[in-house]
Amino acid sequence: MDIMIVDGNAEDAELLEQLVTQLDSKASFNITHNSLEDSLVRIRQGSEPDIIILSMKKNGYQALHTLRQYAFKSHVFIHTGKAVMVPASLMLSTQTAKQRFMVKQSSRILTIPIEQVAYFFADNRINFLRTWDNKVHVVDYTMEELNSMLNPLDFFRISRSHVISYKSIQEIRPYFNSRIKLLIGSSKERAEEFVSKERVSDFKKWIGAK
Repeated sequence: MDIMIVDGNAEDAELLEQLVTQLDSKASFNITHNSLEDSLVRIRQGSEPDIIILSMKKNGYQALHTLRQYAFKSHVFIHTGKAVMVPASLMLSTQTAKQRFMVKQSSRILTIPIEQVAYFFADNRINFLRTWDNKVHVVDYTMEELNSMLNPLDFFRISRSHVISYKSIQEIRPYFNSRIKLLIGSSKERAEEFVSKERVSDFKKWIGAK
């Protein structure tokens, strides 16, 4: 397997190489260390690797966008600096995730930072957000739109009617017919909700069970 590590620091690149080889001791890896500039030269010359691992440092997103203009076949991963690698597509989606919501309250307009949102839910064809202090506001987005604009590391759509934050999960319980029951909300106000059967597998991956 041809792997390109994009990192200008030789010591950091060596640590990344050790991390990669530990993933599968039986696999055969051809690992090269390159700066961003050298990596682009190699790719332009037609030598595109199977996997690119980019160290996410200063101007990391700019480097990622630059790489993506030339690397079309490679699987690109981001090294976050804590022995964790995530797909580049996920990092790009978190970069553009919505950070606040504008809502109406009587005659006023409020701004709700995403950090204050416990979960989103639908009721009678109207969509709402619920904050940690148990306040409810109407949001002018469909559940599909909400699911696409939220950080996928922090939010997950457990059903057609609920998109929840990871922090909102108080308890996880197995339920009949391979389903999962959740207690979500704050410590003072909790609600029972179910993960749809078709979403159970993805939910387990999201919470780190697999």
